[in-house]
Amino acid sequence: EEYPTTASDCEPVPGPVATVQTCRSLAVTLPSGSFLEGGRIDVGVRNPAPAACTTQDTAALVTVPPPRLTGLEPDFACLETAPGSATLVGTGLLRIGEALPTVTVGGVDAVVEGLDDCTDLAGVPGTAVCTRAQLGLPAGADAMTLDVVATNPAPAACTSNSVPLRNFAPPTVTEATPVLFCNGDGGTTITVSGTNFYTVAGQLPSMIVGDSVIVADTVDGCTTEEGLTLAVERCTSLTATLPAD
Repeated sequence: EEYPTTASDCEPVPGPVATVQTCRSLAVTLPSGSFLEGGRIDVGVRNPAPAACTTQDTAALVTVPPPRLTGLEPDFACLETAPGSATLVGTGLLRIGEALPTVTVGGVDAVVEGLDDCTDLAGVPGTAVCTRAQLGLPAGADAMTLDVVATNPAPAACTSNSVPLRNFAPPTVTEATPVLFCNGDGGTTITVSGTNFYTVAGQLPSMIVGDSVIVADTVDGCTTEEGLTLAVERCTSLTATLPAD
């Protein structure tokens, strides 16, 4: 392919009737979508006619495709009141020197804590292509599905597709029974009713009683959250047994 250029650092060539200049720098703007497959590109120059000679030597450039995201591990969180963490998975995530991709979650910047599963990019010293990014997820998002997007560092600052992060609402408690009890010998069963009590891959939620954190014995009123990478249920009640004082 040949592309028009803009010349700079030029000076006139004396003698020809036509206006002729010799230049030391050329700039070219490549159309959007060019060279998306990535790889090495040899760059040469052809002068305009009638002096239409072509460079004998070429310079090498390396192009990379935009990052392509495939998902998050895990692909759900509860970010309304506290930050979280996740691993972003895909291809084409670049580390250029110390510079890492930027990632947004629902339009808010996440913290990219590091990249994993990286290989050096041939022809570009100090640059690596990675498939996993460790993220610190920002707190404060409402309960909804959030779009997660990555942008590689300049000068290869292409932006990825988006992948979804399901942001769950925090649990709410509407009732706890029994209201009055004596637990001197332990064994009292407390039942809590409310909303957004989640089980994750068979792991039950915990009940906070005073200063104690007690894993629930049972959950009830559960429905399955579809479309997630782990088995998640949302429940409306749970029971836990208090230990002895």
